[in-house]
Amino acid sequence: MEQLKGLHFITGEKGGVGKSLFTMVLLEYFNNLGIDYKFYDADRSSPDVGLAYGESYADIVSSLGENTKSQLRGLVALSDEDHKDHILSDDEEEKEEISSINQIYFSEDQRESFRADLLYEEASNGNLVVVNLPAQVELLVNQWLSARSILEESDFPIYYWFVTDGSPESLTLMERSLKQYGDKIEHIIVRNSGLNKSVDDAIIRHPVLKSMQLLKTKMVEMGSLFLSDVQMEVVKNNKLTLSKAMDRQVNIDGLTSLSKTRIKTFLKNCHIEIDRSLVFAKPVDSVNLKEVMPNTSA
Repeated sequence: MEQLKGLHFITGEKGGVGKSLFTMVLLEYFNNLGIDYKFYDADRSSPDVGLAYGESYADIVSSLGENTKSQLRGLVALSDEDHKDHILSDDEEEKEEISSINQIYFSEDQRESFRADLLYEEASNGNLVVVNLPAQVELLVNQWLSARSILEESDFPIYYWFVTDGSPESLTLMERSLKQYGDKIEHIIVRNSGLNKSVDDAIIRHPVLKSMQLLKTKMVEMGSLFLSDVQMEVVKNNKLTLSKAMDRQVNIDGLTSLSKTRIKTFLKNCHIEIDRSLVFAKPVDSVNLKEVMPNTSA
């Protein structure tokens, strides 16, 4: 597959809808296809995906040009102390580990805004950039996009993978995002049926459906990952990628052969859904929502 470029945000605004899990799904999709990408975890307090999949901030900086590195060194000197104070951990060793991963913050603090600017630089250089956003950063991301005229000036596509559990709050936030950005940002709706089996019915009954039909919004479904809470904690605490967690050659206390099979099946089904969305197809065609969901206007 040819090299892809673009800026991909995994968002949802509402907490607990499955953003981090889908981020792992998408990164595994790229890994399986051999697609190069740059990944940034924007979750300041709990960068679990970054700890499993992210490369160190130092490695990213070393790949940049000398002029950019010189500017960053000065900004790092100003912001590093504040950055460490914001990390929510009682364990000093864990603080150092979290501060070393490749994180991006959307902040009103100008001393930290350079971290988000790296996203633009990486995407402008032809890279495929993936960002895991925390909840409730819509305003800050919008300010960042507007202040730098990114939607008007960028020569790369921007995507919002909007993860929803079908709750009224989640769907209202999704509708607001679709109306705000229109066709300037391509939205792909990730329906988390693993959390709510009635997510499709909820979308059909909500006014957001009209916006989705108007913009011919693409969709993918993320089904259930049948792991116990204890097994999910094993994956998190050991900072495992999903591919490593399902590897039968790797012995991990708490993960059985059956749990590894379930992870493999979950990923396979999710990746089929991403393929069907045609987001990465050439040419890219829009999914006709009327073929997926009934027209409720009648």
